[in-house]
Amino acid sequence: MKKVIIRFVGFLLCFAIGTTCLLRFMPDKFATSYQRGLVRQYDYLRSVADDEKIVFLGYSTMCFGLDMDRMEELSGKRTVILANQISVGYPLFVEMSKEYLHPGDTVVMEVYDYDYWDVGVDNLLTGIGKQIDLYRFIPKQMRMEVAARFPAVVKKNLEYILNRHGGFGGPYSAEGFDGRGNYVFYRDECVLTDPYEGESGWTDYTDTELPEDTIEALNAYATWCKEHDVTLYFTVPPVCEDVVKAGTGDEATMDARDAAYQRVLDAPLISRSKDYVFSREYMWDAHNNTKGQLERTERLYQDINRASE
Repeated sequence: MKKVIIRFVGFLLCFAIGTTCLLRFMPDKFATSYQRGLVRQYDYLRSVADDEKIVFLGYSTMCFGLDMDRMEELSGKRTVILANQISVGYPLFVEMSKEYLHPGDTVVMEVYDYDYWDVGVDNLLTGIGKQIDLYRFIPKQMRMEVAARFPAVVKKNLEYILNRHGGFGGPYSAEGFDGRGNYVFYRDECVLTDPYEGESGWTDYTDTELPEDTIEALNAYATWCKEHDVTLYFTVPPVCEDVVKAGTGDEATMDARDAAYQRVLDAPLISRSKDYVFSREYMWDAHNNTKGQLERTERLYQDINRASE
């Protein structure tokens, strides 16, 4: 018991000191980082909290792969994206969404063969930055790790200040997002080698098992949504057809994995993996390009529309 108390006090001290240093006394050198886009998404979510909406939860493939304006035009509902790089993870976004979802809202969430709790805390903290009210959405399972990493994040920020770091730019920076957190950086071509020479890449369609922690977390969220009259659907990430051809995936393995996922998930998987295999014309790298962003939005809407009939 004594150790528990000491650890808890240590957490409070580290968190308080780190927060004070980062939020009050230092310029924020991560303000232009890619992960900072989550603050814009949070602000927009709050602004439309009372409207009927569709919230899209995902990693960077959702961030790069959904056009908010087109989805709103198709669905007639407010569209919100809560998505960032894979290291930022799901836990923060899931807890954040619960605060602003209301009966009648819809959530569409990407399913990955990735551990739900495998979060890059440094990227999470630099994404939150000075948006102090976001810290309350960090789940209790992560708080000790957050406290432990805070000094390192403060140190990195200080190094950037001393080295006169000019900030971040390009596709993986805050300039890629508009004020709503919609990804708008223009991507017009595929940067993968042609012919494709790499590994099969981002997902192995022969692996039909989700991590147990992921299943538990996703189903806990599904239960929460059901209890609050929120509709939850699961979808899949996009992939370039050249990557699939270079690996072990085909339509049969994709169908088998989709079926295996649906057996363990407590909400509908409304998308088929084989429908989200895109030609190079629609892909940038592991993400859709701008043209593919629109095309994937159309396909997602059709999935949502069919599921809701």
